[in-house]
Amino acid sequence: MSKIVLYLESFRVCGGGPRSAGWPSLQGRPTVSEEAGQATAEYGLVMLAAAAIAGLLLAWAAGTDAVGRIMDAVVASIIGDIS
Repeated sequence: MSKIVLYLESFRVCGGGPRSAGWPSLQGRPTVSEEAGQATAEYGLVMLAAAAIAGLLLAWAAGTDAVGRIMDAVVASIIGDIS
């Protein structure tokens, strides 16, 4: 975002486009192909973290009677709302 602001500010100050004096060079900027896999890698890491958290939650729930108590509370609440 800051690069966009820099280019827009340079355009305003220099009063012209890329060929005017003082316009920042676009050389050295990363191209789309250099960053193509970054979003996929980040998505994969987030999915891996979510699966790990879900696994820990399932391991905890299997080791305790929490799921049964939660289901009993939900059913009791539904029955209480009906009557």
